[in-house]
Amino acid sequence: MEIYKKGSRGEMVRQIQKALAGAGLRVIVDGNFGPMSKLATASFQDDYGLEADGIFGPLAEAKILEAVAGTAKPVEPEQPAEPENFWDGIKHFDREEFRC
Repeated sequence: MEIYKKGSRGEMVRQIQKALAGAGLRVIVDGNFGPMSKLATASFQDDYGLEADGIFGPLAEAKILEAVAGTAKPVEPEQPAEPENFWDGIKHFDREEFRC
């Protein structure tokens, strides 16, 4: 597969745009890989755990085919670990830190 990026044009770009739209992303299906296609591609890549560079290559192609087929799910963002004790997450200030 070729690599498609900002400035690419043609029927394959149109198919990529349709697939991105089918995955729920906002994109204009016009066969021109412009800023909106780059942003949609980067968003898709980020959602599915790929490097979000906005360039549609073999990894993005494989993942979007899985997503459209329903065999790939977006990656859940990591949640920061919560402190075991509420007070462990609170910063304590010394009196010297409040001097003007």
